[in-house]
Amino acid sequence: MAGLELLFNCVANSITCSQDALICFVHWEIVKSGYKCLGIGDEPKDGEKSSELLPPGWSESKELYALRYRSNDDKSNLLLKAFTVDSTLIFNLMDSTTEKVTDLTVNVSEYVDEANLQTFESVFKNTDELITKLKSSLLPPKKEEGQGKTEKKPKSQRVSNLRDPHSDPLLIPSRGPPSRQPPNCSMRALTAALCLLFEALRVLCVWRCRLWTERLGERCPVSASLPTKTASLGDLGKSGWLKPTQTFIYLLERSHEISSLRSDSLTFISCLFCMSLSIKKNK
Repeated sequence: MAGLELLFNCVANSITCSQDALICFVHWEIVKSGYKCLGIGDEPKDGEKSSELLPPGWSESKELYALRYRSNDDKSNLLLKAFTVDSTLIFNLMDSTTEKVTDLTVNVSEYVDEANLQTFESVFKNTDELITKLKSSLLPPKKEEGQGKTEKKPKSQRVSNLRDPHSDPLLIPSRGPPSRQPPNCSMRALTAALCLLFEALRVLCVWRCRLWTERLGERCPVSASLPTKTASLGDLGKSGWLKPTQTFIYLLERSHEISSLRSDSLTFISCLFCMSLSIKKNK
């Protein structure tokens, strides 16, 4: 209410009735909403300047008050008219931009003490109630300074928003071990197919070996007469222990002890080689 007090003291000499005091109060509420007064009357005049104060001659007519206002952003103009009817004031407020009109009827004696027109501390009463009525029924929405403009953040703040709040700009990132890519699915399928193929070859070789052994009258050499299975294939061949068919059977017996796919592959290749030697020999 400090601004209203200064305004009231500036125009105290022009306040001669309760209606004048109420006009002063309403004027200040319009100023607080983001407007300044241009002058009196319906039409603009030369040399007018916007001001928060009431213009000269504002209270000359007690029957009709007419004041013009312009918003601080120069986007809208208001025309306030107040008609005195007995002990009430009928306010009309028109926005010339939107041509919207609002009105409010106020019983002057409920908000102004006529016995204390020159004393600011006691001239107004029920001010909170009056302000509520003015904002809800008469006054336009309050205009803030810079309203409608996009708020710009400082460059440093915009940069900080892009950073990870938990990251240290001076921290050198650690170099971890290179990530290994998962094996190709086609390689897995190929490996599985080779395993199945080698297993089928192993079963086939065992069956053919038994068949040849029966036809040739030979017996499986995997017995006590053979050296230990830790002996190498080269040693067995040099000592004359194994014939081609026997070598083939011996390799088959030892193939169960080999777990890696590469070793199995070499074993089966050796088996096929021995089988071919056995066929040539018996021919």
